[in-house]
Amino acid sequence: MSRIPLTHMPCGSSGVPDPLMANLFGEFAANGAEFIVINEHMAARIIDERRYYSVLDSQIRKAGIKLFEIHAPFGECWDLNCSVVSRRDEMIREHIRCMNYAAEAGCKTYVIHVGAWDCIFRPEISLEKMRSLALDSLEKLLPAAEKAGIILAVENSFEMSNATDEVVWLLKHFDSPFIGCCFDTGHANYMTPSPDGKPKAYSAYQVEQAWRGNLIQEPAALEKLLPYIVTCHIHDNNGLGDQHSLPGRGNINWKELMPKLLSAPRLVSCQSEVAFIRDLIPVKELVSTMERLVYGTWE
Repeated sequence: MSRIPLTHMPCGSSGVPDPLMANLFGEFAANGAEFIVINEHMAARIIDERRYYSVLDSQIRKAGIKLFEIHAPFGECWDLNCSVVSRRDEMIREHIRCMNYAAEAGCKTYVIHVGAWDCIFRPEISLEKMRSLALDSLEKLLPAAEKAGIILAVENSFEMSNATDEVVWLLKHFDSPFIGCCFDTGHANYMTPSPDGKPKAYSAYQVEQAWRGNLIQEPAALEKLLPYIVTCHIHDNNGLGDQHSLPGRGNINWKELMPKLLSAPRLVSCQSEVAFIRDLIPVKELVSTMERLVYGTWE
């Protein structure tokens, strides 16, 4: 049986000069990585800059590594629940164009965010309205995903508008192999209650803005999302923030989590989403850690 593909997202690469991206891809290849992910900043540039995809494709090929998936741009003008009416049609067209690039390159998944912008910055937009907008976006994107042969992977996060139950609610509306979940380990850990039962010291921003004063923790994110998971973002944290740390540098129990995650019946890949550039982690250490986590034995 072939092993599940392990892909690597170059987190923080927006600060890397374009000519050096080929070197970064080469570092991954030289250290045994097989697959790379186009991150959200690269995806936005693919949409905005006509020549950028060709440049990126050439760099990836020259490095001897393969593209496996794309993370969609996100934020106020890209989220599934974007409430700016004059922006929505254009947003759908741009996501479809980016998905088509991904499909042409042989990518398997297109990770996309439900969105948190409006729940934080537009308190007049209700959760019900955000939910209906996200559903409308998926209904328009799914036919294009089916035509392209790529899976829309909706990501769980840590605000009320894209929490685990919201993602499950959206996915239950569809019966298609072309839509599923990108399970984010760090986001799930952030929203898990403390093992000792003590209240977590969440920031005022997280409680008052991201959850509008009614924060709800989620102890069973993986179990709820397991039937829908097609890919995952693997990174660690201390349970109090979205730190994107190397596994082992936070408090996630990887020995317990990974067998469950790898049992997901629809899983097609695992993605490293560690902030290795910010944290000065050598590519060699990142790749070896992730391979041990996904393919080996974690102690």
